[in-house]
Amino acid sequence: MLRTRALLMLGGVPIAAAASIGAAQDSRPTPLQGATESAAERPATIAGPTAPAPHADAEIERVLAMLTGSFRAAPRGDGPALRLNSARFTVEGLDNAVYFEIAREDSPAEPFRQGVFHLFRRGSELRLRVLDFRGSPEFAAMLAGLWAAPETIPAMDTRRLAVNLDLSLSAQGGRVTGRTPHPFPTLERGAVEIISSIQLMSDSVALHDAGLAPDGREVWSTGTPDAPVRFERQNGPWFAADRRADGLVVITVAPAPRGAEALAEGGETALHFSSWLTDGTRINTSRAGAREAVRVRHPTQPKGLSDALVGIAVGERRKVVIPPALAYGQQGARNIIPPNATLVFETECMWVDNSNPQPAVPPMLPGHGR
Repeated sequence: MLRTRALLMLGGVPIAAAASIGAAQDSRPTPLQGATESAAERPATIAGPTAPAPHADAEIERVLAMLTGSFRAAPRGDGPALRLNSARFTVEGLDNAVYFEIAREDSPAEPFRQGVFHLFRRGSELRLRVLDFRGSPEFAAMLAGLWAAPETIPAMDTRRLAVNLDLSLSAQGGRVTGRTPHPFPTLERGAVEIISSIQLMSDSVALHDAGLAPDGREVWSTGTPDAPVRFERQNGPWFAADRRADGLVVITVAPAPRGAEALAEGGETALHFSSWLTDGTRINTSRAGAREAVRVRHPTQPKGLSDALVGIAVGERRKVVIPPALAYGQQGARNIIPPNATLVFETECMWVDNSNPQPAVPPMLPGHGR
């Protein structure tokens, strides 16, 4: 039976000793600055609509195409169907990077596995690294779902990442296979080492992990080498991304049930939400502790959020990327939101009341007080 948290770890839980792969560059801080700089101080900006440039290596480009897209693994036993979604994005100092996440089909907004695939050559050999977000749970939470609009994934550098696994790849006709050349250390579910494999074809991605005891016995496994967990490529993306002309991006990460009431102009809703800066700094959340959903009268502030809530229905979850001009502009807000900050919101509509609509008052744009 497939479980939700420990499945398809493709490397398991990152250990404290996992090494950073950042290569020194002249523009980077000194080792002392790098050790003392907080994650919130590290730059992370929206990469922009331009995708990473095609690589001159045709084989790497072919494997990148196999790794990116939306994939589905059918249920096994009484376990849920799973979804693998991935997109190329920009990592400064690291070519050929692919952001990926794996989620249960019944929990689309809450991936249980997130990371980065990195293709590179060691001499003439093609290798696939699997990297984790090092000590950055809020950064990972902010990223969830942004694969549906890859241009909104913040550019980052390698200080965010730690190597988890390294697989040797080989091509056989239309298939690319990869295996770990040796077991890697792990702390996952009582195992001390892990071995992994991957099979890539134009229409599927297949994954297999096995955790090993100190004596080499297999403690746990996701699939088998001969029958890995196979994700079939889907015709279209799992999430719908609405890219607006003014730069607002609204991603539906969980649609509302059929017939659910939708928020009308002047109506009221209750939202569970979280909000972040693009460096992963959490601004606020209603999901901490025993906090209740927040009641919001539409329209609200900032304007980008107000626009993004139009038509949200009970049970629906949206990920919203708000450009500075629709957020708090050049002045920022309350010493919390810096000037010219892009904001990321995750919202879940709990209830809607359109019975007592209030006169619609347009929300303020940055720099325009009342």
